[in-house]
Amino acid sequence: MPKSAPIKSRAPRGALKITAQTVRRRLAAAWQRIRRDREQAEFRSFRLSRGKRARKAAKPVKLPGSSRLLLESLGFFKKHFKLLGSLAALYVPAQWLIKGLQTGSNLSDTGLGAGQNPAALAAGTLGGIVNPPLSDLQQFAGSLLTLIFVLSLVWAARYASAGKNPTVRQALYNSPRPLIAVLLIILVMTLQSLPGLLGALILSYTLGQPGGLSGAEAMMFALAAGLMVVLTVYWLLQSFMALVIVTLPNTYPVAALRLAKQLVMGRRLMLLRRLLVAALWFAVAWTAAAVPLALLGAKLNGPIALTVPALLGALDGLGLVLSTIYFYKLYRQLL
Repeated sequence: MPKSAPIKSRAPRGALKITAQTVRRRLAAAWQRIRRDREQAEFRSFRLSRGKRARKAAKPVKLPGSSRLLLESLGFFKKHFKLLGSLAALYVPAQWLIKGLQTGSNLSDTGLGAGQNPAALAAGTLGGIVNPPLSDLQQFAGSLLTLIFVLSLVWAARYASAGKNPTVRQALYNSPRPLIAVLLIILVMTLQSLPGLLGALILSYTLGQPGGLSGAEAMMFALAAGLMVVLTVYWLLQSFMALVIVTLPNTYPVAALRLAKQLVMGRRLMLLRRLLVAALWFAVAWTAAAVPLALLGAKLNGPIALTVPALLGALDGLGLVLSTIYFYKLYRQLL
């Protein structure tokens, strides 16, 4: 007997209808939740707060200065040197494996260093050692490695501040759990940076025209570009804090952004000032230590020249640890 064709099973008629109803119900619930959060919010962005809200927003908020936070970060690093120093000691050789070692003698092939003053020699040597030519894969791997070690430092700083004694293995194994959430917030920060980048591009394009612009036109374009940059900074300060909040257990990106908005409310200028001062401190300290090493590396040859990029790598690892601790301490002061 000929075999009968298999009977194809049909999906129930109400399957698509049920799916559509489920989607509509979930969208309606999400919209109701957004409306409820907006009604319960004490302040609104880009809206004047009046009455009790204005008096509450006018209350002074005290944060420690940049120098005090930097000293606290140094003290925290000294207290937990075994843990944090071990993480830095792992970060430096891992970066070497990805980027490779660049020495001052490697730059002789390009003709750099002959007949130049010390400033140009140091700048060229630093540019060749710190920022060597890398492929796209190397850049991606280096950025991902730095992000993982930053998460490890934040995890270690949180548990060490709680009085616990975490190990390096625990920090490396447990910290990458919120990696996807952190990447989503970084994506949000990339979108938030678009207004500032667009304003800078428009300003550079208009000012670079051969005929030039009149004073009033140049002022209008500069004002528009400045407002777009201010909007980007306004958004990014909230997202920077969300990067730390999202590392908490069972915290999702949207919830982290919402909590960060409450933390930075009325404190954005203070946060911006402390971040800029800290960046200036770290830049000056790094330059003061790296320039003599770069001058020394341009004159060394042979295997001994490898000590210069090794010391510069250790300097980068130390800077990563201290800057991460400083940012975490600043976040703790907002709680």
